[in-house]
Amino acid sequence: MLKVIFTCFIIALNLNAFGQDDEWHLYPESDSTELDSTQADSLQTGKFVKSADTSNIFNPITLDFNKGGGSTAIEKDGRIDEITEFLSSTNASGDIEMDGYRVQIYFGPKKDPALGEKARFLAGHSADHRAYLDWDAPHYFVRVGDFRTKLQAEKCVFEIKDQFPDATVIRTKINAPKLD
Repeated sequence: MLKVIFTCFIIALNLNAFGQDDEWHLYPESDSTELDSTQADSLQTGKFVKSADTSNIFNPITLDFNKGGGSTAIEKDGRIDEITEFLSSTNASGDIEMDGYRVQIYFGPKKDPALGEKARFLAGHSADHRAYLDWDAPHYFVRVGDFRTKLQAEKCVFEIKDQFPDATVIRTKINAPKLD
């Protein structure tokens, strides 16, 4: 018997907790809309009667559920970080960067000689490889090519060793090759 009374008490509390309070309305009152007698009866009784013209009573219901000051926890898939890192690896020209090798043909503190070495390389090898001028304070670097393997970079060093005797292979980020 005590179980039945306790169960009825719990059910009554739940019904009271989830019932409508005075702030909630089925159809908010509108100053510009007059309701006919059928619509007014429907609102008072809670029973809906089909009306010929219902366009003037269907106003949106606005309920504010944020009064409680709750919190939301967002769980993020780890693959999102991988995609974000991949997309952020694109540089200003839109190329995708990856690990690889370049051949360094100049290293020094002044920009003008670095630009001269870059121009000298491009004059003879512009069709073969791209040249890059990098600056890492306080030095300028002229690096050429986008080689995926060290063997490819060593082949380039062998080809340009007579013009650039200080050429050396450097492991760095390179631009990914263009796919057809």
